[in-house]
Amino acid sequence: MPVDHGHPPAPPNGPRSLPMQRMRAIDHYLGIPVCWVLGVLALASRRIRGPRSMRQRPRTVLIMKFFGLGHVLMASPLLQAVRQGFPDSRLVFLTFDSTAALARRQNLADEVREIRTSGIVDFVVDVVRQAVRFQTEHVDVVLDLEFFSKFSTMMSILTRSPVRVGYYLETFWRDSIITHPVFFNYHQHVLDIYESTLRSIGLSMAERGVAPLPSTATEQAAVAAFLAASGIDGGDVLVGVNPNASDLSVERRWPAANFVELIDRLLARAPVKVMLTGGPADAAYVRGIAEQLEPRWVGRLVNACGRLGFGEFVAALPRCSAFLTGDSGPMHVAVAQGVPTVSLWGPTNPNFHAPPGGQCRVVYKRLPCSPCLPMLTSRPGMWCGHRADCMHSIGVDEVLAAVEVTLREANLSPLAHPTATAGTA
Repeated sequence: MPVDHGHPPAPPNGPRSLPMQRMRAIDHYLGIPVCWVLGVLALASRRIRGPRSMRQRPRTVLIMKFFGLGHVLMASPLLQAVRQGFPDSRLVFLTFDSTAALARRQNLADEVREIRTSGIVDFVVDVVRQAVRFQTEHVDVVLDLEFFSKFSTMMSILTRSPVRVGYYLETFWRDSIITHPVFFNYHQHVLDIYESTLRSIGLSMAERGVAPLPSTATEQAAVAAFLAASGIDGGDVLVGVNPNASDLSVERRWPAANFVELIDRLLARAPVKVMLTGGPADAAYVRGIAEQLEPRWVGRLVNACGRLGFGEFVAALPRCSAFLTGDSGPMHVAVAQGVPTVSLWGPTNPNFHAPPGGQCRVVYKRLPCSPCLPMLTSRPGMWCGHRADCMHSIGVDEVLAAVEVTLREANLSPLAHPTATAGTA
């Protein structure tokens, strides 16, 4: 499966995922009436059958997280806690196809199920398939990790589970279905919110670290061959750059012109090489950046966008001495792999989303309207007309300084040859 560097992965020659705006519209306009109907049925069932208690030893625990590579990755401490707290339970993880490869690579669930988003028909077929499976299974606990999604709320009640944990929202379509509401605090880190979810079923999160993702020998060999063919050898200092952001909020992109200027200045000041990353959906955008740089930096810039699969991207990351990115899934993967990372923020709140630990250096200009994602009272670009003023306000000088400090801290001084000039191989 191709790597997701901002956009949901899609096979290079296959159908792309449903646009985020369309998925949001379906979730809102279809999800609310469906959840209202299901909520009425849930209330009627509780009045007839009475409240149902949680089994001391749940047979099956279902965890749902559909959106966000980074949030799926940061859910790993929660999955580990469930595994330790309920060692005899079957642990099932339900997600979209865009994050299923990551969830399987984590190897924390007994089964990872995916719902395809490649088209409406595929989506409906998979939803119906899961609903049918739920009728013959004994799902005793559901942990809904989505932030107020109507779709996940619907899937939660279709399990027929007596324990449905989710984030509280004072509205009938949600409150009538969730049996164990959890307070969602935007001022806490997402790991704190996940831990609150665990506490609702009597568990705690002993470890908060995200373990590195494994890669196979075949993936490592493919990366070695790709880098060698691109002129990158073992002695080179390599800086990875991810200029992309998914259509969840393209406002998270730092301007392409800024990336071009920063890479020009970094290569002129330091004996490093740069690898541009991205998935097939990002290819045209990243190619536009690469084409401005390649004539000046022959042999020192490699465009890996769309040319590495997800596992190969994972295998390539430890080869990087630093990684520059916006708030995105690849940021979380890079930090999990132990790569010192510089991250650029604006529409999202680093205090909520940023990876734990000291591996991620944050550059953030908190304007009065930032953050606007994810907030119930606003949407991406709502206050700035999608200009992304918060990202445009981040200067090249401060990002370049952050990258240089990151390299210095890794004992790789980028100013070893300050007189290097553009075009020097």
